[in-house]
Amino acid sequence: MSLPENTHIGNCYVIDSEGGFSLKQNFQEVQMAPANKLVPAYDLSNAIQISLGVRIMNDKIGITKDESNNVVFDAEFDASGINLAADSLSFGTTNLTECIGVDNIISMGRLSSLYSDFNETVYKYFGLPNGFGNIFSNYDATNINGGVFDASCLIHVLSGNSFDVSGSYISDISGSFTVNNINEVLRFIIDEDVYNNRDPSDNIGLGNGFIGGDLIYVPDGISIGLSLDIESEPYTPINNIGPSNLQKIDASINYFETNSNVRKTTSYSVNNITQTYTVPMLFVLSNKDNFLFIDYGAKWFDVTTDILANQKWLAVSISTTGRYQVAIEELGGIYVSRDFGTTWTVKINIGEASSNSVSMSTSGQYQTASNGRNIYISNDHGESWNSVYNFGDTKVFVSVSLNGQYQNIISAGDSLYQSRDYGLTWVRFTDEYSELYNSIQMFPTCDVAMSYNGNYQTIVSENIYTSSDYGFTWNTVDLNPGVDSDWDDRNWISVAMSSEGKYQTALEDVGEIYVSDDFGTTWTKKNNQVIRDKQWRSVAMSANGRFQTALAKNGGVFVTIDHGDTWSLSVETIFGDRTWQGNSVSANAQYQTAVTYNGPIYVSQLI
Repeated sequence: MSLPENTHIGNCYVIDSEGGFSLKQNFQEVQMAPANKLVPAYDLSNAIQISLGVRIMNDKIGITKDESNNVVFDAEFDASGINLAADSLSFGTTNLTECIGVDNIISMGRLSSLYSDFNETVYKYFGLPNGFGNIFSNYDATNINGGVFDASCLIHVLSGNSFDVSGSYISDISGSFTVNNINEVLRFIIDEDVYNNRDPSDNIGLGNGFIGGDLIYVPDGISIGLSLDIESEPYTPINNIGPSNLQKIDASINYFETNSNVRKTTSYSVNNITQTYTVPMLFVLSNKDNFLFIDYGAKWFDVTTDILANQKWLAVSISTTGRYQVAIEELGGIYVSRDFGTTWTVKINIGEASSNSVSMSTSGQYQTASNGRNIYISNDHGESWNSVYNFGDTKVFVSVSLNGQYQNIISAGDSLYQSRDYGLTWVRFTDEYSELYNSIQMFPTCDVAMSYNGNYQTIVSENIYTSSDYGFTWNTVDLNPGVDSDWDDRNWISVAMSSEGKYQTALEDVGEIYVSDDFGTTWTKKNNQVIRDKQWRSVAMSANGRFQTALAKNGGVFVTIDHGDTWSLSVETIFGDRTWQGNSVSANAQYQTAVTYNGPIYVSQLI
């Protein structure tokens, strides 16, 4: 038998794991036939081999990469900074059923004979073509799909679907596998380059995590049990000598192959035949995702629950991975999520204010909120909060941006407040002769964005102001040098920038979208008809700036997948007429969350 292309055979280095999956398929009971009616009746080449997107494995150990799965946006290390924070991962049944389709199956290995082997066992049991089988009916119902168990059949049963056979059913799949000692394993495959995918010249380290081409082996892989019930005979003595028939071939239906980890166990009696096939699984990690990034922003979900309800949401922020999220509403409640925005828990109330705002660091560990009077910080992913600063009684507009160590808060009508020690202490910007100070004092709208390391910072208010020295000095941007224009009189309301600061997008309160691809030095107005003259509210982008989402207050959700060059209105139909308020996008654009005033929280996920 020829093996499918890309099948791994022979001895190969693999990332070992523990555990496996199992399910059981029952067939219709074999019953007595009505009277006078005749009845027709670690050798990887044996493993089931599955292509698995590497992204899900890296997500589980806190590593976020771009859409190509090559560029690392973020990696979570422990306190030592030497080891990855996660040293193990678990891959469960939900992951398996959501990530695997027919196209992912490279080779069925020995599992391909699952049905034909069971059919043979049943035939031997009944002594066919002769023997006592002619007094029973339905035993031929085990001959599903002509005895062929291929990729389509596997996906069929993994989904809990039975075949069109009356009386048969398939149990839910259960189990998981766990990869332990990840730091040690990754160090070995990096040092030895056992998969020829880690060239030393590429400076690959632990932070790169799993890479396409890595192999993860599950010795106990998947166990599928096939069970056939047999009706008791009313005759004495009974004709059923099936157990004796199978006893003669017991060695061929009960065995374990140490070199391939293939196991078959068969139990039998006059009332039942149960055969379980255990075949190892080999996951071949691939850079190909199970979703398309071109679907960015196309599908959204309302995650409103009893605890959330429809509220006057004002701001939301999510971590680079999308796992950690925080939102604040006008009455002062701060809500956090640790499961990509699926469920939310209220943690603290900082008081009612129309200026309530919140933001978090890239890792989600550091979070800062303000109501225009006080500053609150959290350094444990939003679990606990402390008030650290009081700056008066301004309630106009507050925006927060932070990378952890460097943090900015702008209070419209007041000033800029800066922290360079993770929010512990704050310094008010007091240069009363600067354009920046007077702009914040006089204009009712403002926003601030910051690069990953805090080096590049941009503030929008009356003008656009940029800094390339961690916010120590600020420059006023001139859109048209030497031309007397109304640029200085615009009311800017939102700004976002890519991780390194190169790509930036700014929104007018009422007007247009402007983009920059040179760290905020020069800006270009986008003239796409679909985005002209909108009442804009918020903009957010992915770490590389390619994927962006802009919210028009009462005019919909607009997305771009080309660094802001062209825009389109999201095709989602569940929105209706919403008053959009704020949004945030994960580093790789796989997750994003948007909040509405007097409405729900929406999440969009590419999975």
